[in-house]
Amino acid sequence: MLRRTIQVKVRPSAEQLQLLGTWLDRCRALYNACLEQRISVYRQSKTWPTKPGRLTSLYGQSAQLPALKEDNPEFKDVNAQVLQDVVHRVDKAFQAFFKRNRTVKTGGFPRFKSAQRFSSFTHPQGSKFKFENNSFYLPSFGWLKFWNPGEGSRPFSTCKVKTVTIKRLADGWWASFSVEVIEPRAVLAPAGKAVGIDLGLTNFVTCSDGTVYGDLKPIKREERKIRLCQRSLSRKVKGSNRWRKQKVLLGKRHLRLDRMRRQQFHFVSRKIVNENDLIAVEDLDVAGMVSQPAKPGSVVNQRGLRRNIGLAAWAQFVWMLDYKAEEAGRRVMKVDPRGTSQECSSCGRVVKKDLRVRLHDCPHCGLRIDRDLNAARNILARGLKQTGGIPPSLIPKGTCSP
Repeated sequence: MLRRTIQVKVRPSAEQLQLLGTWLDRCRALYNACLEQRISVYRQSKTWPTKPGRLTSLYGQSAQLPALKEDNPEFKDVNAQVLQDVVHRVDKAFQAFFKRNRTVKTGGFPRFKSAQRFSSFTHPQGSKFKFENNSFYLPSFGWLKFWNPGEGSRPFSTCKVKTVTIKRLADGWWASFSVEVIEPRAVLAPAGKAVGIDLGLTNFVTCSDGTVYGDLKPIKREERKIRLCQRSLSRKVKGSNRWRKQKVLLGKRHLRLDRMRRQQFHFVSRKIVNENDLIAVEDLDVAGMVSQPAKPGSVVNQRGLRRNIGLAAWAQFVWMLDYKAEEAGRRVMKVDPRGTSQECSSCGRVVKKDLRVRLHDCPHCGLRIDRDLNAARNILARGLKQTGGIPPSLIPKGTCSP
């Protein structure tokens, strides 16, 4: 069963706007109280009592919610399932903390949440939701209107809603529905083509047939505006009116950057999936490329390169490509990225070149093409070699076969 997310912008009334803020504050208070209880018990026993049956385990803290409502009547207005999900969120934070410390020993301890760090709550029982005329019914809250998500969005009638997360962003309130797709989109007809794609910073995507997609220049310009906005915020008195206005502006800048990038990713990934049966991509460790220490004198040390790799968000694009291909009946093959730019796509010999060199000029066979195009052809060849038994008709013209 396919699992997808449908996001819509909520249109609350003035009364509902205040109620949403109240629910969010109550959930944040409960989160901090659960965290404080776990820390207090640890200070007394010097062990983390998180096993089932303990007072501060997941089920132990969930069982204390009725007594909490009796002692604090303001929590009675919040849906019980929403409060239970907050306890689950605390438990997930601790489980993730323990998991990180078993491996890298540097995992951050769960922290108390300020109003700026706690911006959402979740209702986990989708069977109780109702939809009618661009409105949905949230149990214990009422009917909430939302803006039309657009023609390309998946209708709720073809899905089974599992959970909804109400989140406050810089430009208003949003609802994210996690759904199971009952009626998936039709599988695309075979296109008879295969493609290898190289992800870069000059051209975002270079295909093995020579086509290029995407441009990072608008994203880089928006990122520079964010840095200038952040600099302006740091010069204002924290808590003042001008500081608050600048902070809202900074949040909107971040949203704009994220949406510009996602819009480009959706367009490029959809076009590639529609036109190709087999898509070969590099299995890149983007987090390692950004965080690992660079060697002295390496080109990785040059200013802005790591920041640009983070802006490109290659992993997010590959994720989009993967789930679109799965639903369309296409295949995404991840290959070893080592040496794709150094190896000649024509003769197979290694031609060493620095990252600054953007042209592949093979002294052995005379091939002279863009290094990203050369890498894309090698990626396709490796992808076809991994699959085995791919018909020759799937190999685009001008691309070397394995």
